[in-house]
Amino acid sequence: MCMISSLPLSKAFVKAAESLGFAHQGSLGPTKGEAYRDNDRVSVNDPVLANTIWVSGLNKLFSDFKIRGKVAVGLNPNIRFYWLVGYKVGQHFGWHIDESVDLGDGKHTNYTLLIYLSGGMAFNDGMALLLIHGDKCMLHEARNVSKGVKYVLRSDVTFA
Repeated sequence: MCMISSLPLSKAFVKAAESLGFAHQGSLGPTKGEAYRDNDRVSVNDPVLANTIWVSGLNKLFSDFKIRGKVAVGLNPNIRFYWLVGYKVGQHFGWHIDESVDLGDGKHTNYTLLIYLSGGMAFNDGMALLLIHGDKCMLHEARNVSKGVKYVLRSDVTFA
């Protein structure tokens, strides 16, 4: 876990996402093979933002990483680029693992990047968490929010 974002930048991300408007995301649930999901989300396709976050220091963090001979080349701006997730009291995202996504042109996602934009819970503003994808992914969930609102910026690290 490391610091990626400053408090003013975190607040700017939250403000921008709120201006776009959150949409409710649900799921069919575990009985249908999906993780339980009850949250609000804004999803955008923004290659410029993805690259800006990548060159802010993540590129250095991944400079020596290789997975099956492939190197990290940036953040995924298209598929599964969840910009901000806002959880209200009682909402959560159940136990699940994150899967790799084939983006074509020899690119695959191999890590989930979560940047916590609002404090409380277990993380401070700007804290980042990386989770490997696939069978080595740690089973994880977004815990119930007991008070306030939690905002998380989510993307995936792409390898080629």
